[in-house]
Amino acid sequence: MSSELIPLLDTTYLLPFFGIEIRVEQVRQHLSHLLASGRRMLYHPLSLVEAKWVILSMERTGKPSLRASFIEGLDALLADKRFKSFPLTSKSVEENADRLLDEGLKDYFDRMLACTAYSLQATLLTEDEELLNPKGPLRILHGLRVMTVGMFVRK
Repeated sequence: MSSELIPLLDTTYLLPFFGIEIRVEQVRQHLSHLLASGRRMLYHPLSLVEAKWVILSMERTGKPSLRASFIEGLDALLADKRFKSFPLTSKSVEENADRLLDEGLKDYFDRMLACTAYSLQATLLTEDEELLNPKGPLRILHGLRVMTVGMFVRK
């Protein structure tokens, strides 16, 4: 695992903190490895909003409520010194997010995560195929590193 890379975690990687199972092959194992490394990691405050949105959406479909799990997970995440957040947005993040929208990236949360990673010179960790595609919309953010957590822990 490269020591100079600073990971910014996509919401997918935060969902287990809130009691939401993620079903992506080997992600749990790679995420455990990353957490055990003790390395500092970044998360976007919008990921907390998106995680809560997922929980409320699941509840509307008749699944058991995870609201209490969200509060417990939020408390644990905020207390964990390995995790750091940052301001919600900035001028450069918004300008680049608008450019990505013009390039066809519709998901607001993805645009904000990618542009924040770019602004902070962090590595965006994601399982999102659209974001991982080197010929996709993120190609306009020259120098942005995007990879899965599995790719990251193997570096």
